[in-house]
Amino acid sequence: MLNIIRISVLLASFVSLALATAPVQLYAHSLETHELSINLGVLTYNETSGSTQVIDAPELPEFEEGDYCIGAEINGNFQCHSYARLEFPLRYELIISTKPKTGELISMSFRRAENEGIKSIIKPAVPGAQPATKEAPKVVKNAEGKEVLEEEEPPKSFIQKYWMYIVPALIMFMISSGQEPQGQ
Repeated sequence: MLNIIRISVLLASFVSLALATAPVQLYAHSLETHELSINLGVLTYNETSGSTQVIDAPELPEFEEGDYCIGAEINGNFQCHSYARLEFPLRYELIISTKPKTGELISMSFRRAENEGIKSIIKPAVPGAQPATKEAPKVVKNAEGKEVLEEEEPPKSFIQKYWMYIVPALIMFMISSGQEPQGQ
């Protein structure tokens, strides 16, 4: 028996729109006996405030422990989103991942917990690492017409860039500030 069940479910964009506007019915369908679906409750999600609530089914029938397909009924169609081993009584957490800025629903996870019933938890998705990109090497033609890679010059300091203007100015300053001849 699994103590912690974590099953990630990617939801289509219409699922998030359905959750933003109306409550969604949660069901579990037995994979072993192919019985009718068990009503787990209703999930309400407010995209603007980022709040959720799972309202347990009023009369949850006892069911056999086993493997179930957990899904939601959206617009009259049942869609299986995850597979889990359910045990009675229900003690699970429904973790809802949302986009950090918009609050739009990304995915749901279902795992075993200590609490009674189904408790919903909202977790903003953490942005993943971004790859360091490298600029493509530039190919140029040399004097003979052959293609060669153009070498990139490292960044230069102010003096390295403008030495040809600084040196003549320094020479002129040194010449003009010289001492007057003495003794005459």
